[in-house]
This record gives sequence, C-alpha cells and structure tokens, in this order.
Amino acid sequence: MKTRQNKAYTLVEVMMTVLIFAMIMGGLYAGLIAGGRSWQVYDAKALTQREARRVFVTLNRDLRMARGLIFKKKDKNTVVFSFQHPDQGLVTYAWSRPDTVQGGPVTRSHADSVWVIARHISAFQIIESADGIRFSVAAVSPEGRRSSQEFRLTGQVKKR
Repeated sequence: MKTRQNKAYTLVEVMMTVLIFAMIMGGLYAGLIAGGRSWQVYDAKALTQREARRVFVTLNRDLRMARGLIFKKKDKNTVVFSFQHPDQGLVTYAWSRPDTVQGGPVTRSHADSVWVIARHISAFQIIESADGIRFSVAAVSPEGRRSSQEFRLTGQVKKR
C-alpha cells in the first residue's frame, strides 16, 4: 500500500519567504533613494561651478581687451561697470543681488544684445589697480537645493 505525500508549502515557509523578499526590496529602495539624493547634491555643485566658470571665462576674455574701465555703481550687492571693447564698442556688465535672495544674475550688454551669463552669482567683485584689474566671482546653488556650498574663482588681468 502506497502512502501519499502532499507536496505543499507551510504557512511558516511562505511567511519567511515574504519577509526575506520585503527586506531585500526595502534595501534596494533605500539604495535608490540614497543614490537620488547624492545625484541632487552633485547636480547642485555642478550647476554652481558651471555658473561661476561661465562668468569668469567671459569676464576674463573681455577684460583682456578692455579700454577705459568705468564704474557706474559698486557696493556689496551691486556692481555695474563699462569699458570699450575693440570689436563691440561699449560693453556693460551688471550684477545685483537682492537681500532676500542668495544669488543674482550677471548680465553683459552692448549695442546689439543683452546676455544673461549666469543667474546664481552670490558675490561679484572687481578692483582696478595701477598694474591691472582683479576680479572675483562666487556662485551658490539656487534656493531649494540641498547643497548651498559656495564656489569662488578669482583672477587678474594686466592692463594693456
């Protein structure tokens, strides 16, 4: 006489399988969330550095050709200056940061156009001396981002 063996899973085996599956999925989800957050921090830092470098490179190139730097306004939260560019005539740079915002835009204008070089510049300084022009640009990540670390570049251009 043959005895019949039932092949089925017990409730304990099913519950253990579900528990192990839930722990694995929870770990994967936590890793995905951590990766997303680190990407946001990286993206904010990259944006901050890109903004500062864009202003730095453009300003450095223009100041090498500048003739007759004229300051129109220069204080802690506002800088406006102009100079003669050999190809484009009078070029004006303007930056202002309201007290309620972390950073403000830097614009470059001449007879034909106005260009917003960067939008989140937290500090902008330019100093004319006898031997050259020193400038400093700092950018901060836009409000609402997790990382608000400042990125600063300084440079100097000798007078022609």
